[in-house]
Amino acid sequence: MQQGHSTAKERRDLLTNQRETLLKRREDIDKTIDRLNYKIEIYNEIVEGKRKDFMEEP
Repeated sequence: MQQGHSTAKERRDLLTNQRETLLKRREDIDKTIDRLNYKIEIYNEIVEGKRKDFMEEP
């Protein structure tokens, strides 16, 4: 039981670091999803005849 108290700071720091790592990964995933959504919307517009290709403005 005593060892639990003596390692509390290290365990807290480990959990904090893991949280930061996951938050960064989530940020990267969110950016990737946003980019995919953008591309999907452009392809939807191409399929619907609202634009000719990827480079054309609607």
